[in-house]
Amino acid sequence: MVDDPARSLKKGLIFGLFAAMLLVMAQMLTAPLVGYPPSGPLRLYASVLFGQQILLEASGAHLLLGLLFHLALSGCYGILYGALNLLLAPETRARLSYQAALGLLWGAAVWLVNFAVLAPWLYPWFLEAAPLVQLALHVLAFGLPLGLMFAAAERHGPFRRAPNHAPS
Repeated sequence: MVDDPARSLKKGLIFGLFAAMLLVMAQMLTAPLVGYPPSGPLRLYASVLFGQQILLEASGAHLLLGLLFHLALSGCYGILYGALNLLLAPETRARLSYQAALGLLWGAAVWLVNFAVLAPWLYPWFLEAAPLVQLALHVLAFGLPLGLMFAAAERHGPFRRAPNHAPS
C-alpha cells in the first residue's frame, strides 16, 4: 500500500473545515445554556483578531472575519491531524475505533493548546467561556468527527487494501 502525503494533508484540511463547522454550530447551540448569546462563539473568534472590546461591539463583518479565522485555524489543525495519520500504519488509519480514540485525544489537545496554553497568556477572556464545556465540545464536536471522517476515508479511499479471496 502506497502512502500519499498530499492526499492525507488535503483530507486533513477538508475534514478540519467540516469539523470546524460542527464545532461552531455546537458552540452556538450551547452558548445560551451557559449564559451567552448564540453569537458568543463568533465574537470570541473575532476577539482574537480585534481584541477583547469586540465582544461588546462586534458587527456582522467582525463576526464573519472571526468565523473565517476559526475555519483557517481549524483547517491547520486538520492538516496537522492528517500529518499525524501519516505516521500510522495504513491498517490502523482505517480502524474506526482507533481513529475515534485518536480524534477524541486530538480534540482535547486542540482545546489544551487554545484554552490552557494560549488563552491565559494572550486571550484571558476566553477563560470565561465555560472551559469544561469547551473541552467537551472540542472533543465531541471537533476531534471525534475528524477522526471518524479519516477512518471512513481510509476505508473507502483509493489506497484501501483489496480483500484476500481464495480462488474457487
